[in-house]
Amino acid sequence: MLRLVQRFLRTDWQTLRKLNRELRFEETIKLYEDLPGKLKDDPSIRNQYLHAKSVLNLIDSHKPPEKSAQPKKAKENAEYDSDWREEEAKKERDRSAYAVGTEENPLLVKNVEIWEKSKWSNLFTFSNGLTLLVIGSFIYLFYGNPGVNIFEAKSHIIIAENSPYTFNDVKGIDECRAELEEIVHYLKHMEKYEKIGAKMPKGLLLTGKPGVGKTLLAKAIAGEAGVKFFYSSGSDFEEVFVGLGAKRVRELFATAKKNAPCIVFIDEIDALASSRRNRSQNYNRQSLNQLLVEMDGFDPNQNILVIAATNLPGELDDALKRAGRFDKVIDVPLPDIKGREEILELYLAKVFYDKSVDKSIIARGTAGMTGADLANLVNLAMLNAIKEGRKICSAHDVDVARDRILMGVERKTMVLTPEEKMNTALHEVGHALVAVLSEGAEPLHKITILPRGHALGVTMQLPKKDTFMESRNKILAQIDVAMGGRAAEELFFGKQRMTEGCSSDLSNSTQIAYYHVRGGLFNEKTGLVDTNALRNQWGGRSEGLKQRDMIDNVVKEILDDSYKRVLEKLRTQKDLIQRIASVLVEKETLTGEEFSNMVKNGS
Repeated sequence: MLRLVQRFLRTDWQTLRKLNRELRFEETIKLYEDLPGKLKDDPSIRNQYLHAKSVLNLIDSHKPPEKSAQPKKAKENAEYDSDWREEEAKKERDRSAYAVGTEENPLLVKNVEIWEKSKWSNLFTFSNGLTLLVIGSFIYLFYGNPGVNIFEAKSHIIIAENSPYTFNDVKGIDECRAELEEIVHYLKHMEKYEKIGAKMPKGLLLTGKPGVGKTLLAKAIAGEAGVKFFYSSGSDFEEVFVGLGAKRVRELFATAKKNAPCIVFIDEIDALASSRRNRSQNYNRQSLNQLLVEMDGFDPNQNILVIAATNLPGELDDALKRAGRFDKVIDVPLPDIKGREEILELYLAKVFYDKSVDKSIIARGTAGMTGADLANLVNLAMLNAIKEGRKICSAHDVDVARDRILMGVERKTMVLTPEEKMNTALHEVGHALVAVLSEGAEPLHKITILPRGHALGVTMQLPKKDTFMESRNKILAQIDVAMGGRAAEELFFGKQRMTEGCSSDLSNSTQIAYYHVRGGLFNEKTGLVDTNALRNQWGGRSEGLKQRDMIDNVVKEILDDSYKRVLEKLRTQKDLIQRIASVLVEKETLTGEEFSNMVKNGS
């Protein structure tokens, strides 16, 4: 009980002291008056109450409290008066202990110089002034002094007469070349067009995959047109200083106006003109807005043709792609088999090669390659010939270069055990045999067990010509060929000893099946719906759950039927597979012709 009373006393005293420190003296008095009688008699609580009243001038703070009128509390009041006086005397002693100028605490006086007193503040002021001076100097160099401009745009001006490229260097993209020849004809004969009121297109946008020849086309225009050619990259307009990109755009077009008629070529324009809806590109808006104004603003740009190249046309701002800015959009495609043959002829004419190099065969085996890839192919073939001590390129060098590009570098340091070689050979022979026996499969070109890249062996097929439409029969043949390696391993080793090489084949066949089932080619169960068009912007599946389950079931059925079909084909040719695999282990590489002859002869 005593501890409980002491806790209440301590709590009330702390509350009153807190109110006094917060200068809430009226609340202190009111709270004290509401306390029970015993709590009011506590010295610490009563002192807080008296202090509040003294501040409000209600009593004299140094006057002893009046004694209680009740005789029975006289003794208690006398004790309280004694305690109160002792406490007041203690406070007075404490105040005198901290007095300055007494004998115990003498006052120290020191004269301080102004600089010593404020040296740190002066140093801070000096550094701020120096910073402002440096910033002002940069602003002066940027805007005030036209003779000295450390941020001057680095546009490359190329005179057309000195350009080493013409349309004769453009191969494999005849349709694009024809479009550009019209532009060149206008630049050479502007008077004829102006007489009938025709205007030159203001802009030409070249799109396509990297390496198809967009920049080469622009250089060829410069070589054919006979006008000045201004080259700039989209990244030249990206700077850390706000407004500098827009300034460089103005400078580029100001120089072009002085040299009209001319061509302004901006390579990789997506770095400059990305859509303004993309918030991550907000820093580049000023440069884009300035480009829009320069191409089609109130100040007409007569006889200035803007050519831009990009491999990301979907990221460009819509205002830039409209008519009046880029009047023509030319998509530069991948070269077809005829175009690849022309490109190879162009690059092979610059090197030495023997009669074994057949450009048509190389063109067949390089489907999907760009002009830059073919130039790299010829260069790698020459490097291989020089490495082997020859000065003339052969078909062998071209094959080595193509395999290196398509399948990776040959891993000569990787030594396979005889068992691993036989397993790899059986796997690859399974692929190759299905390719030879299946109707609709592409012709076999080569089969090898030399490790390249991540693969221990490769079976390569070459189409006779470029195909732009695939039939259902061809698609099923692709799936069957992919299943051939897994079926051969199960046939010879059983399911428990199949290798991990089967997983990549299964992944490839699954992707083929899913794509064409979603495209509606196998629509007996899925219906006439192209669910590829329902993919969301992140590439996820957005079709309904029932449709998704139906697609999964159809894909599983296609793969199961393909595997059963392939397994049955190989089971009847088990002895032939064993014999061909033994030859492959010995030779390591077989051509498509050699393999086909062995199948025909049964050996």
